[in-house]
Amino acid sequence: MIDQDYNAVLYDFSMLSGGYLTDRSFLIDEDAKGCHGYMDPNFDNHGKWSNKADVFAYGVVLLCLIGKRVYTEEDRLSPAPAPSVYEWAENEYNGSKPAKGSSKIKSSLVDESLKESPLFKFKDSLKITKLAMQCIKHNPHRRPSMKQVVSCLLNLHIVQYDKEAVGFDHKLFVEVTLPNPLKDKFKDLKEWIMTDLYSHLSSWFYFGGIRRTVPFISNRFYSQNQWPLGWRSSFFSQPFHIERTPCPSIANKRSILIEAAKRHGKMQLFSFEDLSQFTDEFSMENFIGNFQFGKMYHGKIGSRAVTVKILDKAETYFNSPGVGELMDELTLLRHPEFILHPSMVKLVGYCCEDENLGVVYDLNSLDTAQNLLTEDSFTWMRRIKVALGCARLLEFLHSKDGRDLPYAVRNIRPSHIMVDKEYNPIMFEFAMFTGGILPLPKYKKLSKHKLCLGYTECHPEDEVCGFQMGEERYDLRGGWTETDVLAFGTVLLNLITMRPYKYSEGPFPHDWAKEYEEKIAGSDDEMKCSLVHASLQANPGFYSDDGPKITRLAMQCIESSRHDRPSMRQVVNQMLKLRIIRKHAKALGFY
Repeated sequence: MIDQDYNAVLYDFSMLSGGYLTDRSFLIDEDAKGCHGYMDPNFDNHGKWSNKADVFAYGVVLLCLIGKRVYTEEDRLSPAPAPSVYEWAENEYNGSKPAKGSSKIKSSLVDESLKESPLFKFKDSLKITKLAMQCIKHNPHRRPSMKQVVSCLLNLHIVQYDKEAVGFDHKLFVEVTLPNPLKDKFKDLKEWIMTDLYSHLSSWFYFGGIRRTVPFISNRFYSQNQWPLGWRSSFFSQPFHIERTPCPSIANKRSILIEAAKRHGKMQLFSFEDLSQFTDEFSMENFIGNFQFGKMYHGKIGSRAVTVKILDKAETYFNSPGVGELMDELTLLRHPEFILHPSMVKLVGYCCEDENLGVVYDLNSLDTAQNLLTEDSFTWMRRIKVALGCARLLEFLHSKDGRDLPYAVRNIRPSHIMVDKEYNPIMFEFAMFTGGILPLPKYKKLSKHKLCLGYTECHPEDEVCGFQMGEERYDLRGGWTETDVLAFGTVLLNLITMRPYKYSEGPFPHDWAKEYEEKIAGSDDEMKCSLVHASLQANPGFYSDDGPKITRLAMQCIESSRHDRPSMRQVVNQMLKLRIIRKHAKALGFY
């Protein structure tokens, strides 16, 4: 928009990404949405959106300004569509190139009528034409940054000598030179490799034929001595052999990830009627259970088993999840590192129809951990598999590898942990996720929600929970990861004691602590105190020394002081020392 003094004012923010908004720049194979003729046509070449797409659009706008041309929707839809502004500019500019060895100066693309202005300088027209052409280069890495664009504009004669007419003082800006493509080529490649590939993506390795995810360190792979503690050979009673797949080239690796994104990153748009059809009209036979913000159902699309999540408008919350939270979830699950993670649910599609919101997952679910807690079929070994899988997922989310901030789930409880047919835990609830690519809590409207009572530092007598109390406690170094640790400790106690939490009745973390202290007081050996249910102790795979170990670990997680709680990496390392995992790693799927 142009005001009365011809100042440019930005007013459309519908596609803004990054900052304290959700960062969607990493999305591979993102659907192209934007203004035809102004949108970078070559974003496929570098596999993601970036600020260089903005530079391209700015270059087109600059060409529109100096060439007095415009490209409209009518131009695109006409029977004989006219070339876009950047196509016209490329043809004109390349056609004016001097022959080799010639001293002919390139002509500018400034419209003839603008040259009649008394402030016009031909040298300026050459500079600004060259700048615009650099902005629309096909290779994004050869385009200047916007800081370099501003520096070039400030060097124009009209800005330096007629700054009052233009309204800018060039001395207020830092001048930088335009990029030299040959000089910056290798620097840009290194930056792309380290930032876009190593920081965000995961590499697949094989541990005895079982696929596992291993993060990258800087610009190299982990060596065997640099594995995270949980993955070293001390994890087993005997040293194990790591069979590595050949390391693919950068190009091959990126193509693999793009293919994965095409399989799991593409989403179908469903109607609410479709979701009803998939679940047999949301029948009770397909009902799995409630989660904090809605309901879960088994479903089928043809012969394909899926899981359907419906978001409800809950009156018990200040703000129920809406379209913004739904879009955050869809963006999160299209991130390459989540697409490849075995404990993150995979997308099929979504529904966003008036007030009806839902998501369809590629998940043949068994049940939630909440519904399985009291079942005898949920054996000790299966509970350990679920617990360790959840711990490793939280360790991954709390890691800051390649992220400005770790992710905090803030919404952990057994009803939010789906278990598949192989008893692998699957995360499916993301409404209160924050950190990483998502906005910080103080920018999310869900900050006024109550967190899961019984799985947070809030007690039942507290009238206000969540970020109304805790916003000041938000630590940029760790976020709410300590609260996630407390919630995990409570879930671990649910699993080993077979005691589900009942709303307003408990048990709460301080109830567990009191029970454990009573056990210690009545025992002559603190190291033998265990809260593991007696029926689980009779299961195959239970070892007597594992009970006290996992109990002490859970009690450390629910310490009243968050500074006394272990990190999730420490939790994983302690769990890997359990004898059941050392002896039955293959059966648990961690071979």
